[in-house]
Amino acid sequence: MVTDIRAPWADEDEALEPIVAAAIARGADPGLVKYLAIDASMGRHVSRHNAEILGESMLAYPTYAEFLLVHGQAFVPPAVPRPKGIRKGTDKQCFANANHVAANHLWTYVEGYGTSYIPCHHAWVVDDDGNVIETTWRAPGVSYLGVPFPQDIVELSMLVTGYYGVMGPHMLMEPYTEESYRARLQAAWENGERWRPVLSF
Repeated sequence: MVTDIRAPWADEDEALEPIVAAAIARGADPGLVKYLAIDASMGRHVSRHNAEILGESMLAYPTYAEFLLVHGQAFVPPAVPRPKGIRKGTDKQCFANANHVAANHLWTYVEGYGTSYIPCHHAWVVDDDGNVIETTWRAPGVSYLGVPFPQDIVELSMLVTGYYGVMGPHMLMEPYTEESYRARLQAAWENGERWRPVLSF
């Protein structure tokens, strides 16, 4: 006999409803938002449990998924992946590929989630007219939701972490603004700190 089973993170689903609705209202692909919302709900549930056990407060964003639901912008997939003169980058190196193209052309690095076969953590570039340039995938993705990062934040993040990509665990700790995150990165660099690129629970 099958009975109704309530997921342990169902309360988190309800708490996330406003930011999920806001992401869709900003034009995000509903399928991608649903995928991120499941990740965010489960992440919040685990984060709340761990915080209670350790006697600590939760992060401002328990997961990258929640960070994107709050701060992500929807981008229109391009008709073609790259304009003439822009070559496809190395497979599975999207953060480095997007970084190099953005820096070389003075365009904007964007990091978030893209959907090709499945949604995944991804990076791409936006040109001066707001067009997505897919620097890694052979064909354009079907949806893109990400946060544009100024080049100085991209470079500071690499200096402090030693890795390509901006969305690291320290970004999740406090409410995000460009100004506050830039200041935290700058202070870390000046103090000789090296940030680990992964969270340890």
